Amino acid sequence: LLKRPVCAGSIRDRIGKVTDLVFSHAEPFPEAVGIYLEHGWGNPTEFVPWDRVVKIEDDAVFVQPAPEGHYPAFVDQPGWILVEAHLMGRTILDIDGRRVEVVNDVRCLYSQGRLLLIDVDLSLKGFLRRWGLRPLTRGESRLISWKYVQPLSLEDAIPTDRLKLSVTRTQLQDLPGED
Repeated sequence: LLKRPVCAGSIRDRIGKVTDLVFSHAEPFPEAVGIYLEHGWGNPTEFVPWDRVVKIEDDAVFVQPAPEGHYPAFVDQPGWILVEAHLMGRTILDIDGRRVEVVNDVRCLYSQGRLLLIDVDLSLKGFLRRWGLRPLTRGESRLISWKYVQPLSLEDAIPTDRLKLSVTRTQLQDLPGED
């Protein structure tokens, strides 16, 4: 979804592009609260609440037109997770603090108007997909269920932050494929 055009109404009414997806940290899976929208050309970014999202298609994300002509500016809140800023490219550590891999992509579940963050993808396939090279993606995804991921310092995320697993490296190998 990142970098996908956002349209208010029809495909001709493009208002920007998805720069980041914003999730609220919840159990068992984080739920989308909005879209961080960028217009480009030095224009300010906006925050589109998730309840204003009408539909998600392959070519665009469609939202309801803003009630006052534009959406409010994005203001980060405690407990919010920004996929691009807080997760992508971050190192995953096991419970003992040893490096496992890097988050290359995330997998979401969209159902009945809700978007849930369910897995992080550590595979080369996820890396290629993240960089828009979907035609080259072959092989298996290496998914770790979100219920085993424990983000560190969401409120003060900086590039050196890491994610932590709630299991050890050996336990990770024993997890069923769906987990």
